[in-house]
Amino acid sequence: MERIETIWEQGNGGGGGPRFHYYYFVWNSYHDDVRAEVDRQKAAFAEDLAGDGVFHEPFEAQREQWNDDFRAKRWPPEVLRRIDEDGEPLILVTSDDSGSFQMFDPAGYRWAIIWLSDFEGTPYDIKPMFQTLARKTKHGDDVIDYLRDVAVRRQRKQRAGSIAQMLSRAGSYIDVKPTIPFLGISIDVKAILADIAEAAKR
Repeated sequence: MERIETIWEQGNGGGGGPRFHYYYFVWNSYHDDVRAEVDRQKAAFAEDLAGDGVFHEPFEAQREQWNDDFRAKRWPPEVLRRIDEDGEPLILVTSDDSGSFQMFDPAGYRWAIIWLSDFEGTPYDIKPMFQTLARKTKHGDDVIDYLRDVAVRRQRKQRAGSIAQMLSRAGSYIDVKPTIPFLGISIDVKAILADIAEAAKR
């Protein structure tokens, strides 16, 4: 796969090499405001990673092969189902221990998928998301752990809210356990944006 990808990379990461890889997947040829905004911001995002991370995308002529390589991996069924139902771009985040996308196995390495369909109607929110991911990458944070934590907190809030409505009369309390796979996380953009908004209030 490395023979066909375009790699946006700036800097040298202090000599330690990139710690996280951001792979951009597009499933069809339709263009919209979300894709236009990603195209507008991706070079700045790659530069902002400062070598601690790398942004990858295929040449247009190789996009179909790139997507076939993605689908051939051992993904949970719900990931492939959402791709088929959603059809919008996504960003796959992997850590450097996976070595390369050819070696990467969703069943054996940590990963996170950011679904860009949530930017529909608000494409300019892509910029603060990229800025947050770049900042955490450069500061030595574990980006995949961060995304997992954001998803778990959002899930707990959603479940706690619905359970509170159902059980308010009984005055009961239930500790809701997250049902998120250990190695991977699928996260809606809204959860990231909510976390960014909360951080800005602190």
